[in-house]
Amino acid sequence: MARVLCVDDDPLVLDIVVLTLRELGHDAVGAASAAEARASLAAAPFDLVLTDCAMPGGPTEQGEALADYAAARGIAAVLMSGNPAWLRSLAAGDLSRYPILRKPFRQADLAAIIEEALRR
Repeated sequence: MARVLCVDDDPLVLDIVVLTLRELGHDAVGAASAAEARASLAAAPFDLVLTDCAMPGGPTEQGEALADYAAARGIAAVLMSGNPAWLRSLAAGDLSRYPILRKPFRQADLAAIIEEALRR
């Protein structure tokens, strides 16, 4: 079991992913923005941050910046996106340091990527 911070600006997606993480046996907490996520990371320990790539705000509010913020603190990170443009950008970039979860995903996909991220 891992303590997971899930970040997504879409409240429905956030609720579903947090519930799915809990069904998998993880201690999951949700955050609706990168700013809220950074506050949660400062307040409590986490093993993993699962963050959407495209969120409202400037560059520091995007999933990649949040993943870098988490990684700098020794916390594993996974990026997730269902946006084709973001997925192409991620594939073209040098983000191999973060596993990428493509939305929509199955519960088994989520379980596998969390395991992969925590092994890294």
